[in-house]
Amino acid sequence: MVVHSNTTTLFFTFFLIFLPLTSFAEEPYKYKKQVISELQKKTDIALVALEEATGKCYEKKKTSSINVSHFKDINISHKNMMTALFYFSAKADLECITEIKFKNLAYALLKYQRTLQIYNEDLEPLPYVHFSLGTDEELKIRYNEISPKYRAALEKISGLSKPFDSGKIFRQIELEIYGITPKNIYY
Repeated sequence: MVVHSNTTTLFFTFFLIFLPLTSFAEEPYKYKKQVISELQKKTDIALVALEEATGKCYEKKKTSSINVSHFKDINISHKNMMTALFYFSAKADLECITEIKFKNLAYALLKYQRTLQIYNEDLEPLPYVHFSLGTDEELKIRYNEISPKYRAALEKISGLSKPFDSGKIFRQIELEIYGITPKNIYY
């Protein structure tokens, strides 16, 4: 007959009771890390898709057929012309990139951030994305404040519905139509 000491019995009891608990305690931690890692991957994928689409649209801007001659007969104020061009440029870029890519990235970023908050994790820096939600709506409101006569004339310019090099066309219009050189630009 084998006699167990109280210490041995206590050790085995402790081992049998608490060993499974330490295993279970590690499971939520592993799950949490897995969830966060998976959300980081989805965010990265959405960001890469957005960057690829943006690159393709940038290439389209280089081949734009829009030029100053399209705007010479439109007698519109400098402020309204710049507002309209900002609007058309943002609209064409958004349509080229497709809104769905922005929405997918925004959703992935928000879900990632919210999950980190739920797990009380320090928020890791989110990838930098150059877009501002609502900017397109703000530009649309400002564009619609322009007289319908000028909007109709601008909307007839087919090149404005496709991506174009807005900086280049802005400078050309300011110089050739409004006589504004880089030295005397007042924004």
